[in-house]
Amino acid sequence: MVVRWTDDLYRRDAPPSYEESMGLSAPSTESLAPSTGSTRSVPSHRFREPDHSILRGEISTLTLTATNSHSNSRTTGTITLSDYVPDGSTAPYIVRVPLTLREIFTGGKQVFISFKRYSRSGRSKEVRLTLDVPQGCPDGARFTYDNAGHELPNGRRQDIEVVIAEESPAPTDQCGVAGQVFYRDGDDLHAHVCLPWTSRLERKACKFHIKGLDGARYEVEVDYRRTRMVNGVVEYRGKGMPRDKREGRGSLYIEWEIVFPDGQ
Repeated sequence: MVVRWTDDLYRRDAPPSYEESMGLSAPSTESLAPSTGSTRSVPSHRFREPDHSILRGEISTLTLTATNSHSNSRTTGTITLSDYVPDGSTAPYIVRVPLTLREIFTGGKQVFISFKRYSRSGRSKEVRLTLDVPQGCPDGARFTYDNAGHELPNGRRQDIEVVIAEESPAPTDQCGVAGQVFYRDGDDLHAHVCLPWTSRLERKACKFHIKGLDGARYEVEVDYRRTRMVNGVVEYRGKGMPRDKREGRGSLYIEWEIVFPDGQ
């Protein structure tokens, strides 16, 4: 993501420049200070296998609710399993639910899973499973509905597993790329920011800011004149992803780099 310097958002006496042509809107007034005042080189990215969250319960009404106590907002979506037919398999039937990182951060999304369930006699019944997505649940979290699917040869019904599939691209060079800005590493959030070179960096420290998934404004100061650093990272502790089944949030890492014009 390309971001303008904070000074450029309010300057009215200067003609349009390379960095001022980015066209971003003015920020909100709320501002937060990072928990550490230091800036350091960008570390190598670390990825951890998710701790799968598994909820189990016998399905009598074909409804399992994972309680979300962190959010009062609610959006809904429906998945229709038109291809789910009896095949005699005793393994759980897997249903993938794609969600954006923002939807997982916010929580409160209610997902309905509808399908036609068959008995061995050939009779069918329309059923619907309900899932309230917990805030901050990990990618790959599984919610198991026991005895909820088609009738098996042994007289039981097939289990159905709903798997959260986070729609978040792997971190890449995001300079000049619009859209997805944040990516996740466990409970932590990362944002990669590309800053256009300005000659003011030779004279003084400059600031930039981004808007987090929580809507807050996060500000970072770059003192190129003193440090000669062209990239770095600042950590905001407690401003990352909500922790699944735990209190608090992880860290937000704002990784920045200065982008020079071609030929400079």
